[in-house]
Amino acid sequence: FVGVAAMQGVEAERFDLNDPIGPVLPFEMSAPNDAPIRFRHVLTHHSGIRDSAEYGQAYAQGDPTVALGDYLASYLVKDGARWRSSHFAGHAPGARFAYSNVGAALAGFALGEVAGVPFSDLVKRDILEPLGMADSAYYLADLPTPPAVPYDRDGGDAFAPWPQYGYPTYPDGMLRSSARDMARYVAAMANGGELEGTRVLTEASVDQMVTVDPDLGTDEDGQAIVWAMRELEGRPLIGHNGLDFGSLCEVWFDPESGDGIVLLMNGFPSVPFGEVIDLEAALFELAEG
Repeated sequence: FVGVAAMQGVEAERFDLNDPIGPVLPFEMSAPNDAPIRFRHVLTHHSGIRDSAEYGQAYAQGDPTVALGDYLASYLVKDGARWRSSHFAGHAPGARFAYSNVGAALAGFALGEVAGVPFSDLVKRDILEPLGMADSAYYLADLPTPPAVPYDRDGGDAFAPWPQYGYPTYPDGMLRSSARDMARYVAAMANGGELEGTRVLTEASVDQMVTVDPDLGTDEDGQAIVWAMRELEGRPLIGHNGLDFGSLCEVWFDPESGDGIVLLMNGFPSVPFGEVIDLEAALFELAEG
């Protein structure tokens, strides 16, 4: 969603992917070198911003009570309550890949700043509502029905529920959604940014967003604008995945065939992850009919 919102911002000429991100922020980051962090850097995990124990301690029961911008300022500005010099890598932005949830959250915050609305409202206005994703929201308070209970294994085959939780850096993965809603989202991306006559991105923007840069490192098989590429049985797929306490999400589509899959779990499986990949391959076979 950060990637789609970013390309919408580029289409609206709010910014360019190579623009420095600093000038649009209401605070000045305390990065250890003079090289600017650009939008492209935070959108491809090349910003040099690191997650830390401070990031993990931000989880709380219910919706977050700390605003996204306030949290980022406290984490990225020297003398902030959460600032550590280790939050920035020693190398210049763009030098190497390191997956960063805080970097993704910073990208979302900056997109909201250039649009003049909070990121959650931006996504709702420009993605969720146009695509008819009525069961999707970043905040529990905005969901029409309570989400599924997340579970953790409590030894053996027993399960223990997690409370519903949130964190200030919500753009990095706090969207709650239904299988139907996510299927509509994937269908729109696999169809070049359009679904049922509603277009949220031009085909050219989708192509740019999912084009893998071979010069970028990645923890998948290729990195694009937020989205990544994974080869599944020789087929290059575009998508993203994520896991959190009591949850697993896999979203992938084939740009050539237009087939896509969504895999949502309210718990993290105890089986080897290769078995999840096998399940995805089986789902693609079903999608292909």
